[in-house]
Amino acid sequence: MSPRVSVLIPSWNREEYLGEAIESVLAQTYRDFEIVVVDDGSTDGTAELVGRYGGVRYIWQPHSGISAARNRALEEARSELIAWLDSDDLYAPTKLEKQVAYLDAHPECQIVFCLPVGFSGIEYSNMTPSQQRLMDAYGAEYKRCLPAACIRETLFAQQGHFLPGYRRGEDTEWIARICAGGIDAGHCLTERLYFTRIHDGQVSYQEDALPKERLAMYADAIRNAKRGNKPC
Repeated sequence: MSPRVSVLIPSWNREEYLGEAIESVLAQTYRDFEIVVVDDGSTDGTAELVGRYGGVRYIWQPHSGISAARNRALEEARSELIAWLDSDDLYAPTKLEKQVAYLDAHPECQIVFCLPVGFSGIEYSNMTPSQQRLMDAYGAEYKRCLPAACIRETLFAQQGHFLPGYRRGEDTEWIARICAGGIDAGHCLTERLYFTRIHDGQVSYQEDALPKERLAMYADAIRNAKRGNKPC
């Protein structure tokens, strides 16, 4: 019998943090899940690290980028519900329990978020301006963060997978696409159940050249939603 939830962890050279991420899933109060780690061609000790955790499925692929890693994870998932976890982040112990309960209580809901919160070993005064903005955003009522969601697998079948070619922000495009396609993405638990690590190695906020990229992502999302495109 397949597990109820697939926790999907795409990873690339995150040996330093990946063990903590996996352990935060293993500490969940909700137990009917599988963990799938897609290693996008890491050159560190990722394979050996994952091998220490019995029952975690490990999938290796040549380095192909985050969209390809997410799409491979979706292909490997065996569950009716999908939960993402970035390999440098953490779940609160009750994240899955509360989101699964919400989806069970609201059959019309296809995706439910929780509030993320930032954490870091870097002093705020030593953060880059981009890191400070991110920390501030996670301290506000920031939502629609893909790894903070629990999603019915059928939504990916309906709305498509992640567009190739993005070095970052593929999750932003996907959320924008489902919203443009008429999906209600307003379901959000008012609890901070997802912990986003802010650190020097983050891909998403290494530099400030984001506005043009974001505009391009939103344009892609709207075009695909209008055309009914379903990237796979």
